[in-house]
Amino acid sequence: VPSILSDIPPHLEINSLEHTSSIIFNVRNTESLVKELNNLNKNNYEVMSQGSKSVITNYLNARLMSDKYQSSYLTILNK
Repeated sequence: VPSILSDIPPHLEINSLEHTSSIIFNVRNTESLVKELNNLNKNNYEVMSQGSKSVITNYLNARLMSDKYQSSYLTILNK
């Protein structure tokens, strides 16, 4: 499912993984959110869905995240 994300740093990081996965709105501007909600129908939903799937499959799934944490812990322990 495509995402509509605010422009806070963690959301921008997710969006940077695959720009087609989400739409960004200005968190301090409700009109920006309304605009993006209205534009969602105009965007290619299938392309956005594939982008979202790519983010989960390639970056944010449980296995990959677990491996990254384990690697970080091992680095800390070996110092």
